[in-house]
Parts: sequence; C-alpha cells; structure tokens
Amino acid sequence: MRKLDLIVGIVGGIVLVAALAGAYREGSTGSAPAGTHELQWSTRTVELGTKSGPEAVFNVTAQNLTLVTFTVTLTGDQTFLSPNGDPIEVTVTPPEGSGLNATTATGSVSTLGRTTTITVETRVQGIPSVGVAQGATGVQALRDLAATQTSTKGMGDWTVTVAISRSAAVGNVAIETVGSAESYEATLKTPSVPAPAQR
Repeated sequence: MRKLDLIVGIVGGIVLVAALAGAYREGSTGSAPAGTHELQWSTRTVELGTKSGPEAVFNVTAQNLTLVTFTVTLTGDQTFLSPNGDPIEVTVTPPEGSGLNATTATGSVSTLGRTTTITVETRVQGIPSVGVAQGATGVQALRDLAATQTSTKGMGDWTVTVAISRSAAVGNVAIETVGSAESYEATLKTPSVPAPAQR
C-alpha cells in the first residue's frame, strides 16, 4: 500500500509540474500584459519659407506644434520715411478655430540702408508629460501613443500682417517674412522593459 501511495504521489507531482509549465508557456506568449516602455521627448523645426510684402500667409501642416516663429525684416526708402523712423506693427494671426490669440510686436523703420528685424513667437502648446507607453513591442507602444497624443492644434493658415504708420510708406519698404514651426515627437529610451510573463 505504501508503495502504491508513493507511485500515486510521484505521478501527481509530475502532472502538477507539467500543468505549471504549460500555464507559464501560455502566459508568456498569449496572455502577457503589455510591456512598459520609457519615452523621451524631443523637438524638431521645419522651415516654412520666405515671403515678401505687407501681408503673408503661411500654411502650417506639421502636427504636434509647440512653437511658431515669424521673423520680419524691413528695409526703408528714405524718400518715403522719416529720418527718425516710422512706427511699424507686425501682427501674427493663427488659423481660425485654433483657440490661439493673435500676437503683435512693434518697432520702427527709417531711412535708406536702415534695416529693422522683428520676431514674433506664438507658443502653441507644451510637450506632453507622459513618461511611459504600454505595448507588447516598442513599435506598438509608439503607435498606441500617437493615437492619444497627436495634436492638430495650430495647423492651417497663419497670416503675418505688417502695418506702417504712414500708408504711403508701405509700398516703398522692402518686407520679407521668414517662418518656422517647431513640433514635438516621442522616441523610446533604450533599453525598454519587455512585457512580463504571467505566472
């Protein structure tokens, strides 16, 4: 009887070990929770080109905008400008419906050879504070993150308008506007933490 009990006990132990091994394999392949992947955020800048004239429209197509910058350079003609300088006003108007306010900067432009540069920056939004992403792989984690963190705020037509105090001077001042757009993006830190196996 003792020998039979011993045999039954050994067989039972083998069955239990096999069951646990099977459960571990199943958990490590099909039912493991998503892995945790640490993120690092960075920004990149896209040039929007250069346009001339007292009014310029720039179409911004970049997503995840953080900052849009316009630099206006004015060179005056002494025939139409005061030697002491004529006041100028540069207004940057964001796309309609963006929820962003217009920004205005002032300065002055004077006689021939005098160049004035005015830079106007519009802060669109901050970089997300998300520090980790979940996913079975790093690629999947970034894909799922993009579904929740991609922003279209600020996309569309930005208008830069230059006004000079004396209207006669507007057509006799060389005006050039250069634009740039900064946006954020996420990448994975290395190494990432793999998805843990269920036990």
